[in-house]
Amino acid sequence: MWINNRPPPDWTVELPVGMKLLNSNQRLHRMARSKLTRAIREAGQEAVQDAGVPHMERAYIIGELRPVDRRRRDQGNWYPSESGRRRPGGRRRAG
Repeated sequence: MWINNRPPPDWTVELPVGMKLLNSNQRLHRMARSKLTRAIREAGQEAVQDAGVPHMERAYIIGELRPVDRRRRDQGNWYPSESGRRRPGGRRRAG
């Protein structure tokens, strides 16, 4: 939605290079997955604060994976790291 005939501002927020991410091939214990999820969320919060992004009620977020090497990656494999509380297909998980 445009306000005063101007598009909304956008920000670029980057997580630290080499950070461990969740992928759908991992079979982690729930506590190990929880610790990794917490680390990703805390790194994201710190990156947002460093970028100077103001508090918002809603945000449209686009995740982009940029590997440091040239190996091929399975795109669908990384949805656990970028989806947060969403499941594949866009359905929201209860809770």
